[in-house]
Amino acid sequence: MSLLTYRNNPILQKLHDGKLGQIGYYLQDADFFNTPGQAVQIGDAFKAKLPYFKRKIRLLSQPFQEAMWRAQKLLTEAGMMDRLPSDCGTLVMGETTYLYQLENGPDFYACDVWEFYKDRLVSMVAERWTPKTGQEMQAWRSKALLTKESLAMVDNNHTLWAGQAVGNVFLFIQFLKHCPIQTKELTARKKARLYDCKYVNQTDLTIQVLNSTWFTNLVKSEGFNVRGHFRWQRHGPNNSLLKLIWINEFEKSGYTMAAKATTNGTL
Repeated sequence: MSLLTYRNNPILQKLHDGKLGQIGYYLQDADFFNTPGQAVQIGDAFKAKLPYFKRKIRLLSQPFQEAMWRAQKLLTEAGMMDRLPSDCGTLVMGETTYLYQLENGPDFYACDVWEFYKDRLVSMVAERWTPKTGQEMQAWRSKALLTKESLAMVDNNHTLWAGQAVGNVFLFIQFLKHCPIQTKELTARKKARLYDCKYVNQTDLTIQVLNSTWFTNLVKSEGFNVRGHFRWQRHGPNNSLLKLIWINEFEKSGYTMAAKATTNGTL
C-alpha cells in the first residue's frame, strides 16, 4: 500500500498551503540558512514558482523508477538531453521530492530545480541562457550530501554538485518523452487500486500516479540466451521519431509470442 499524507510527504503540505514556511535543513547547512535574509529570499522564490510547481504533481511508482534508472544510459547519451521539451511540476520519488520548471525555446532556456529529502531542502539550481547573456547559473547543495573529498572541490555556488538534481529531473522528462507510460489520477482524499497496488491519498491535492509497463515480442527456443535490454526504435512518419523499448531476455531463434516485459513490478 502507498500512503500519501502530509506527514509522510511534508512538501505536499507546503504546496497546498502556498508557502514554504519553516525550512527544514541539515545541521551542516545551518550557516547557509541562518544568513540574514536567506530564509525570506528562499520563501519568496518558492511563492513565485508555486503555480509552476503545483501544475502537475506526479508520484512515480516503483516499477516506473526502476525502468527509468535502467534506461538512464541510453537516455543520457550524447545529444539526447539537448532536445528536452518544456515542463514543470512536482515529482515524488520515495522520500525525495523535486520541484521544477523547465522552459526550453530556440533563443531562451530557463531551468529551476529544488530538491527536498523528506522535509529538508538539500539543493537548488537556477540556470538561465540567452544568446545575448550566455549561461548564468546559481546553485547550492547540502553539505550533508557531499563527501569530504567533494567538499574540498565545491566552489562558492556549489555548481559542481547541485547538477545531480537537475540531471534526475531531465532523465524523468526524457523518459516521459520517449517511453510508454501509464498515468492515472488519484483525487484528493480518495483511495484507489492502481497498477496492482493500493494508493491512499489523504492530502488535499490531486496527484498523478505514473507507471511504466513494457510490451514487445519475446523469442524462445533452443539456443543461446540474449539478456534483456533497452533499444532505440524508430517510428512515425518516415521513421523520423524515436522511442525507447524494452526487449525481454530471449533465446535466439525459434517461435515468437507476445510478452509483457513488466509483470510483477520488476524489469
